[in-house]
Amino acid sequence: MTKECFVCISGHADAPDIEGIARYHKKDSVHYLFFERELDGIPERFSLRFGKDHLSYKRDGEVKTEVFLETGQKHLSKYVTPYGTFEIGFETVDLRLVETPSRISVSASYNTTLNGEPHEEGKIKVEISEVKV
Repeated sequence: MTKECFVCISGHADAPDIEGIARYHKKDSVHYLFFERELDGIPERFSLRFGKDHLSYKRDGEVKTEVFLETGQKHLSKYVTPYGTFEIGFETVDLRLVETPSRISVSASYNTTLNGEPHEEGKIKVEISEVKV
């Protein structure tokens, strides 16, 4: 995989895919991905860190959150929006990583709680590919 790549994050039925050019590197079997975008003129920064059994996702902008998904584990996260802060719990059901020389795919399914109450099942899929020249 090249240092500059294309990333697409999808999964939530109510939200559009997040796409863009990202910076990628891998160290000690852990993948790192960093990218920025503007949403309605407001800049956002994203960072992802993942391996065969975990995925962490950080979003920093008008909406701030940091999610940690780990196979068979539960983790809590704060979801900070202009309308208030929410506590979201994540219980990872499944996490899969597929890696080829020119493409990486990591996907996870999880159950969530919202402010301590059962909420919904979720999924996330991150597709990383080389930028075509």
